[in-house]
This record gives sequence, structure tokens and C-alpha cells, in this order.
Amino acid sequence: MFQNLRSGNSFYILYKNEPRLAIGEVKSSPKPAPQFPYQYQPGVVAQPANMVEISVSIDSQDALFQKVPAELSITDYGPDMVISDNSDAMTNEIKALMHVSEKHVSDTPKHERNIAEYSSMLSVLNPQIAKETEQEKRIEQLTSEFSEMKSRFDKLTEILERGSKKEK
Repeated sequence: MFQNLRSGNSFYILYKNEPRLAIGEVKSSPKPAPQFPYQYQPGVVAQPANMVEISVSIDSQDALFQKVPAELSITDYGPDMVISDNSDAMTNEIKALMHVSEKHVSDTPKHERNIAEYSSMLSVLNPQIAKETEQEKRIEQLTSEFSEMKSRFDKLTEILERGSKKEK
């Protein structure tokens, strides 16, 4: 638990959007402080949540993590970060994220097929889309044919130039 951290303990930071793991060292022992809920609800006795402030040294730079739930060992800290005081908890988090990514990768062929099917459905529903798609394919084909003709023309020009230099 974050409230049990001591100076010198390892501290793990996982950046999720651009996956990266940083391992820091706790600089000082955090002291739990109660934090009451912001909204008052009549008739409800709000229990304060214990929060800690954790000072960590990461790659020779200091970082301060504020309002961290004291009773947890791992938590989301903002939209892109997970922090933990426990390597096993961080290992499980990374495995879960890896599983999600593997699932997305395995679904790629299915989604490629779906895109082709959706395109076909749109063509049926809207003939203008079908016509535009056909025109795009035709333009690509003509561009390819033109590139091939240009390449052949360049070769032919080169042969003719060599032949004219030999005659001189």
C-alpha cells in the first residue's frame, strides 16, 4: 500500500499511450492525510479517504504524486499513467494491457473484411458512392498504366540517343 512506502522503496510508473515503464525511488515516507468528499449530501455521513503525497526520484529528476489513495498498491494517475509500489501488481497491469493490444491485433483482419463489406453496402444504398469508388479505381489504373508507358518511353528515348551517338 502506498501508505506503507518508505524512503528508498521502488516506485513504478507506467505510461500507457506511448508504452514506457519508469522505475523510481521513493525519497521520503508519505504521511496519510484524510480528504473529505467535495459534495455534501444531506443525511449521508461521508467517510474521509486517506490520501498520500509521494515524492519520487526518477532518472535523477524529482516527481511529486499528490492525492494518491493511501490504501491502494496500484492506481490510475491521470488518463495516461498507472503508478504502483508493487512490481507484481504492475506486472499484472502490463499483462492486461498487452492482452488488450493482442486482441486488437487479432481483430485486424476481421475489421479489414468489415470495411470492405461496409463499402459494398454503401455502394448498394447510394449509387453515387459506387460511381465515385469506380472512378477512383479507374484513375489509379490509368495512373499506373501512364507510369508504365512513361518508363517504356524513357527507355526507348535512351536507346535512340545511344544509336544516334554511334552514327556520329
